[in-house]
Amino acid sequence: MAAQGSGGGDLVAHADDLGVIGSDAFKLYNGFRSDGDHARAATFAGADGGQLHQW
Repeated sequence: MAAQGSGGGDLVAHADDLGVIGSDAFKLYNGFRSDGDHARAATFAGADGGQLHQW
C-alpha cells in the first residue's frame, strides 16, 4: 500500500540537474572545510594564550 499523499510516481533525476547539485555540494563542502580551518586556528590560539599559529 502506498503512503498517503505519495502519488505513487517514480523518482526521475536528470544528469544535468544532478551535476548542478553535485557542484553546489562540492562548493559547500569546501566552504565548511575552510571555515573549519579558521576555527581550528582560533581554538589553538585561545588554548595557547592568544598566540595565533599558522598551521
